[in-house]
Amino acid sequence: MDPWDDAFIQQVRVIVDVHREQARSYRSEISDQRTPALRSAEGVKSASL
Repeated sequence: MDPWDDAFIQQVRVIVDVHREQARSYRSEISDQRTPALRSAEGVKSASL
């Protein structure tokens, strides 16, 4: 195997990892924004029951 190929594969792995991390933090950000609204909706539901 070419050393250049090895370096290229390493670079691709790093890029994939970075994208995965960003996607994870983005997802948790979205769920963080969603939870207060969900909580208040659940509170309203339980209060009206």
